[in-house]
Amino acid sequence: MSELAGAARDVAALWLDVDKDSVNVTVTVHMPEDAQEIWDASATREEEGRTAVKEAAQLKRAAVQALTAKGITQRDAALLLGISAQRINQLVHES
Repeated sequence: MSELAGAARDVAALWLDVDKDSVNVTVTVHMPEDAQEIWDASATREEEGRTAVKEAAQLKRAAVQALTAKGITQRDAALLLGISAQRINQLVHES
């Protein structure tokens, strides 16, 4: 498709029996509807995924806050949640 406009210009110049530099051609290519629908659905899913990741991060921070608010140390919260103490520290400071 990248060479379509040039080829169309050459054909038009031959057909009109003029120099190809005197011909302007505009080529419009349409995506097949089924492929466009699939592409659009993928974009929607990507956005939903980004939103879900943000919500999951907020929930993780809330869980850590709930534990530490009850006096549970960051080290113990890490053990309870099955993540590193460093990750707990990050979550505490992201809130």
